[in-house]
Amino acid sequence: FDWTKLVPNESQDQMKGRRFSNAEPLLQHRILKTLLAGSHLRQSSVSSKMLPSVLTILVTTTITEVYTVARTLALSLMERENVSRINNSESSFLPDESDETLQCQKYESSLWIDGISADVIQELVTMIEESNQLRVQQKIMISQAWSNASMECVMPSIGTSSLLLSSICKFLGGGASFSNKMSLLLIQIATKMLLFMEDPKPFAAIIVYCSQENTLRTHMAGLYRIAKSILQNSNRTWTGIESLVSDVFLPESSLSCIVRTAKADVNNESTQLGVSQCTDATDLRQCLSIMKYSGGQNEKLKTLARRILINIIEAGETVPGFMSRLVAFFGKHSLQKFAEIEGTNILLLSATRSKEIDIPFGCDSKLQACSVGMSLVSELLRCSTSFASCEDKSFISNVWKLSASALQSKGAHTSGLRDFLLTIMMHTTPTEKDSESTVPLPPGEMFDLWSIIARNLTTKLAVEFCLQLEDCLAALFGNMCGQGAWVIYQRICTLTPEAFVDLSVKTLLKRVESSDDGESGLLPYVLRYDCSNFSCLSNLFVGSDTERMSKLWDGEQLDLTAATFVLQAYKQKEANEIIASAMFAEAVGVIGRRFLDLLTKETVSMGMSLELLLSVLEVMYSNQIIPHDTQQGILELFRHLENGTTVLAIDHEIRLMNLAFCAESSDKSLGPNTSILLTTVFMRCCKVLSKHVKKMARTKGIAETRWVESLVNSFSSFVGYAHSFDEE
Repeated sequence: FDWTKLVPNESQDQMKGRRFSNAEPLLQHRILKTLLAGSHLRQSSVSSKMLPSVLTILVTTTITEVYTVARTLALSLMERENVSRINNSESSFLPDESDETLQCQKYESSLWIDGISADVIQELVTMIEESNQLRVQQKIMISQAWSNASMECVMPSIGTSSLLLSSICKFLGGGASFSNKMSLLLIQIATKMLLFMEDPKPFAAIIVYCSQENTLRTHMAGLYRIAKSILQNSNRTWTGIESLVSDVFLPESSLSCIVRTAKADVNNESTQLGVSQCTDATDLRQCLSIMKYSGGQNEKLKTLARRILINIIEAGETVPGFMSRLVAFFGKHSLQKFAEIEGTNILLLSATRSKEIDIPFGCDSKLQACSVGMSLVSELLRCSTSFASCEDKSFISNVWKLSASALQSKGAHTSGLRDFLLTIMMHTTPTEKDSESTVPLPPGEMFDLWSIIARNLTTKLAVEFCLQLEDCLAALFGNMCGQGAWVIYQRICTLTPEAFVDLSVKTLLKRVESSDDGESGLLPYVLRYDCSNFSCLSNLFVGSDTERMSKLWDGEQLDLTAATFVLQAYKQKEANEIIASAMFAEAVGVIGRRFLDLLTKETVSMGMSLELLLSVLEVMYSNQIIPHDTQQGILELFRHLENGTTVLAIDHEIRLMNLAFCAESSDKSLGPNTSILLTTVFMRCCKVLSKHVKKMARTKGIAETRWVESLVNSFSSFVGYAHSFDEE
């Protein structure tokens, strides 16, 4: 069926007065809707030959509904001409919707349709027909243009249609004459495309290659200068854009308003009107490009970009490839400070696309975003417009504060919102592997959020994020981040150390349940910073909650905390009151027996080293805190060393000998009593000393000399107690 008969060209004499505009508006609307549906069918007979008729309807109709459908149909027909297709007998293949080339060609189609007027429709049709006949010549010209530009890389996809390429080359090269309106439209489309493309250099190379520089008129020369400066990465690009846009675009156009915003001309009435109309992804792309060419640090443009993001979210717009486009833009252009703030915006925006949470950074789970979640995202982004002139961390700080507030809700109807926020915040928090994060995280708000989530670890998502956040907080102390550590410690004191320890124990239990073999939580790092306020830990180690403590000891999650508590209590002068308490002595006894048991069983706890374990025992014994079964434990260990079932480095073995001597010599009732431990250790010392004396004589090494000296000192100490040796 010849579908063009439904939209007769009103200039054709043979139609004898049959005018589309004479039909009832409802019929006009239904005809266009039918044609639009037909154009989307596979192997449709709806031909792009009806484009002139549809464009005529578009520019002449006064009916809003008819205009809307006519524009959509015209775009569909124009894209048939502009967008590359690979056809076969069974199917029609189009590039993925996120493909940058496809996005550029679709945008170009919209520029042709929205810029058309009645007196250039036929001229456009002629240009389309001519461009279709020059495909081979265009490929040759593109290759020559890129080669002439001396680019030391493979040319990326060009992203423009053959229609624009052939037309702009004829226009700039003087090979064809165009009407004034078409000439202006060509310059406008070329300018907008340069600002829309992720990489405009291929198109810029063609513009420069085709231009006859000496014969270019005013606007043509302006386009040439922009293209040339883009190829040369010149800082003159911004000056050229500013000049050309003011000459060829109306003052109220969105591009003119973005340029004036970059110039800080925001009090202009036209600028304010145009800024309010910047609402879609195209405006944002052009805003980012202007930011790039104008230096990247324009606060007015940053604010405008945030407003456009908000408008996109509130309009529920779905833009294929939009997120990857923004991420790629931040990666390629040095807008680091802007990216630090907008990185969170990107994640939030991504989470709201198609009303699904779909974070593109390693998270495969999709959660339905409830309406309250959508509203909160918009509100979080709106905060950023209030802090355009503040420090970079202001926006992120407010995001964390509002998230912490929302996460305190425990109602069942807000569970979707909590999961929504946890997913987003999880991807703005650096993991242990991320040594450098582009997102500035405020330590105080991070701790507040951790303390809220740690109270309600009822879901797997909450546990994962809480542990990730805790490791991030621990890194602040581990990296000696003075200001950040101080802020967090003040938050801990406000919460109270007792409450903090209780929350820390809860997270340690979750690490046991999840078989987490990473860090041992935040508590050990806080104790290294200041343990003077943590006398409550003594109660923890000797308390009545034996079931909970057994889980922690068995899961090897409490050992690093215990070791740090003992060492720092004796090291920090402010902790003297803790040391003086009877409860502390009892707690240290429990810890000592645990560590001695680890030595005897030849196991070293996660996060612990044999060096640290021995250091704790040495501190305990030197301060006369020796559990009652210490001698038996050390004796068992030396028997393992003697029969070869346990092997220790010589320096660790010497330290263990000294521990045995401390344990025995501290026993006031030793006197003439026989000591099997002293005898066993003395015999082991003689054996090891003989071995290393021979090795020292053979190698004459400095290390061996040092070990022999240490063994001789130990030998001398044991000889003083020879009267206590067991004769057998």
